Parts: sequence; C-alpha cells; structure tokens
Amino acid sequence: MVAVNKVLIVGGGIGGLRAGLALAQRGIEAEIVEARAELSALGVGIIQNANALRVLRGLGLLEETLAAGAQIDERRFCDENGNAVVAANALRTLDPNIPAINNIPRPEFHRILSTAARKAGVAIHMGDTVADLTDTFGHVDVTFESGRSGRYDLVVGADGIRSALRQRLFPEHSVPVFTGYGFWRITLPRIAGLNFIGVYQGVNGTKAGLVPLSRDTMYLFLVTNEPGNPQLPRDSFVELMRERMRGYGGPVGDVRDGLNDPGEIVYSPAEQVELPSPWYKGRVLLIGDASHAILPHMAQGAAMAQEDAAVLAELAASESSVPALLEKFMSRRYERCVFIQRVSRGMADQQQKHDPVELKAHLQHLAKTLPGSWESVDRRLAEAI
Repeated sequence: MVAVNKVLIVGGGIGGLRAGLALAQRGIEAEIVEARAELSALGVGIIQNANALRVLRGLGLLEETLAAGAQIDERRFCDENGNAVVAANALRTLDPNIPAINNIPRPEFHRILSTAARKAGVAIHMGDTVADLTDTFGHVDVTFESGRSGRYDLVVGADGIRSALRQRLFPEHSVPVFTGYGFWRITLPRIAGLNFIGVYQGVNGTKAGLVPLSRDTMYLFLVTNEPGNPQLPRDSFVELMRERMRGYGGPVGDVRDGLNDPGEIVYSPAEQVELPSPWYKGRVLLIGDASHAILPHMAQGAAMAQEDAAVLAELAASESSVPALLEKFMSRRYERCVFIQRVSRGMADQQQKHDPVELKAHLQHLAKTLPGSWESVDRRLAEAI
C-alpha cells in the first residue's frame, strides 16, 4: 500500500505543473496552489536538451513540445565577431531520429504543461498560497491565505528561487546567493542561417548567445559582470544592454544595433540556491529552483526541476512510507543537481574574461577541449535519473 494519495504542490511554474501532471497520471490526487492571479510564464525561451526531452516523452508530451519549438543539433562557440572557435553536434541520446536539442518559447511550453495538467485532473488554485501548515504524524494540515484548508500526505514546494516554503523550513538559506553576474534576454526575429545555438565570447568580460526558438523567432542572451547586484532601471535597459555589448561585431553586433524596446528585455541577477541535503523537513519537500536554482550556462534549470518531478511521482506511486520516499528521492537527485550546479558556475567563471592575452589563451584552450567536455556532459545527462 502506497503512503501518498494526496499531494499539495506550492507553485505553478514548470516544476510544479510537471509534478502535478506526473502524479495525476499515476493515480495520485494532486493540487496546485499558485500565488499569482494568472498562470502565465515568466521569461523568454527554454533550451531543452535530451534529458529534458526524455522526461517529456514519459509524460506523453514530446511530440507536442517538438511541434512548438525549433530542433537543432549543433552548438558553436564563437569569438565576438561571430567567427567559430569550435563547433560540435550534441549527442542524440534520446533517439537517433530526434535532434538532440529542442528550443521553445517559455509561454508556449507553459501552456502545454498547464493544459495537460488540467486535463489530467490536477486542481489548480490561482491567487492563493499557504498561510500556515502543521506537519503531524501521518499528514500535513494546511491553511491557505484564502481561508480554506486541506489535509495532505505530502507537500511539495515548487515555488521558485525566492521560495516562501524554503524560508519557512530553512531560514538560514532563505536568500539566494548572488554570483556576480547578470543575465539579459530578449525575443527577436530569427536571423537567416541560425540553425545552431551560437555562443559568442565578448572581449569585455561578457558572453552573448543566439538561440532559435521557432521558425520565425530567436532569443538573445547576454551574461555580464554586475558587481554589487545593482538595481537597474527598466526604462534604460536598451542603453544599458547596448553599452554592455559594445565590443561585439558580426551577428551579435547587428542584433545590438537593432534593439529599441526596453519593455521586451528581461533582466535578472544570476543567483543560485545552495540548499544542503536533505531538501525536506517532515512531509514537506522542496524541488526545482526552490532547492537548487542553477545558473543558466548549461540550460538545465527547467530540466532538473522536471527530473525532480519525475522521480517524485515514481516514488510516490511505489513507496509504502513517506520517509523512505524522501530518502530515496534525495539519493537519486542531490548529487546530480549539485554536479550541474558546479559545472554551470564553473562555466560562468571561466568565460568572463577581460585580459586580451588571457582571453586568447582561453579560446585556444576551448577549441581543443570543448567538444570533449560537451560530449562528457551529454553522456552524464543521459544516465538514468
């Protein structure tokens, strides 16, 4: 007899929707509570590597997701003028007939997940969140801000990088760790010939990228050094972004010169959540960015949240006790997520180069080592979760 029959999920983002859908598909009653009034997506686009596509196939959503995105195999690392330093195809570890990477607009992916979750019977309550909870033997009693209440076998915190549940459970880790970088993104018309993910090393300690999202759209990302985590005025985003991209020529320079709408630019400080194991107390578990927010350099934040949800649903449908479920969850998730977090941070630190001599040596080193590093990570991510 399984120990989990009813689960409350706090947060209606990718991890929360994915968890609700996976649980419902296994016959477990799942309820999502989301503080925002509308179930909308924040952000620009998502790069879905083969491990993310694998969990989507497990949900029966792979074909719909591929149809809404842009598939590619090739990754290029280039200098600031668009000259390729090194290029290599990602490994097709999911299926030799399916391109290794799918890029999709975040709002479209959010729509796919939310529609599937509702069809599966997941109850989604908008504009409400947890006011208080009491974790007693055998269940968790929850009171909501709306005044209603409920009793659950398990509560899952998927409420993001500034998780209120993390603050409640682990107050010493309530604040994300700022890494010194800022991340800029904007959706733009797709330029001709962009059939790969292009990453461009700036000469001024920045890194840019161009990512195809659909037949007609792409997104530009820019990683910059932002010491002190400044509060940047939104109405100056175009000017600030252009200034930070000043050294670029080639395709990135062309895109820079065409920027004109600050309202379309998304800026966020690059932060991590470094929550030690375990990510739970009693019957309350944190997943996704609430427990292990990751820098975007490996495009694995959403994928790790989805893997969390997949493992959680599998164990919830098979384990006869909640302590055993949670212990096995941590044994399968902690080291993998920490590995991704460390590699992503290492990439960030290595690629923010200022000194011209150091930068030249760095690019020569990448030309020799990057294909092997990419392949090694692809194979690691292909391992069973």
